[in-house]
Amino acid sequence: MALLGGFKINKAIDVLLMADQKGIVEVKEALVKIKDAGASAVPKLIEALADDPNNTYINNLLFELLTNQTLPEYMDALADEDKHIVSGVMAVLAKSSAYDPNLLLELFTDPDIPNNVLVKILLARSNKLNGNNLFALLPKVDNPSQKAILHVIEETVSENMIPQLAKYADSDDINIRYQISKIFGKLDTERSRNILLQKLEDPSKKVRQAAIEGLGNMTVPVPSNLICKSLRDSDMTVQ
Repeated sequence: MALLGGFKINKAIDVLLMADQKGIVEVKEALVKIKDAGASAVPKLIEALADDPNNTYINNLLFELLTNQTLPEYMDALADEDKHIVSGVMAVLAKSSAYDPNLLLELFTDPDIPNNVLVKILLARSNKLNGNNLFALLPKVDNPSQKAILHVIEETVSENMIPQLAKYADSDDINIRYQISKIFGKLDTERSRNILLQKLEDPSKKVRQAAIEGLGNMTVPVPSNLICKSLRDSDMTVQ
């Protein structure tokens, strides 16, 4: 039965791939067959993206069939070698609100899935992300993935994240300290100000520069004497 079902799905998808050469009735029948097949049609629909990534029928069906239950098929597809499959699935995941985007966070531990793909999807669904989940993942991933996650955090940051962000303010990695300083520059609070004031003494000039820029955007009082010290910074950019 499974073999027969797979054959029917393939045949229906072939109709959709040649929709401009088929009649409306045949196309509608193909759509009904695929929708009736439900989740079992998802892998074959994803494969069809390689043949016609701009096929409206295929893309719409993938959008309609995406749920938390079918999500694993879409997640696996993000590691596909075919760029059309990856970009097509990425577009569906970025647009759909029918699944929990926090379920995608585990993919930062998968070396076969590019971080930039995940970041694009997560930023599109940022209103549903759980900040605690993002921070919990940071110690579990490699350095490039940490930077990618921090970029997502930067775009979704809120004041309640300050205690967790503070843990990374003195990271050994210059780029992470830089990202953290940029993030604190978006939080107009006394605690974020105090952390940025400490970053004025950072060994890295780009971290010091990020701290200066962040402090300059704040409305909370900033001690002028500490800012004036930056005028004597060894790097002209920071001055």
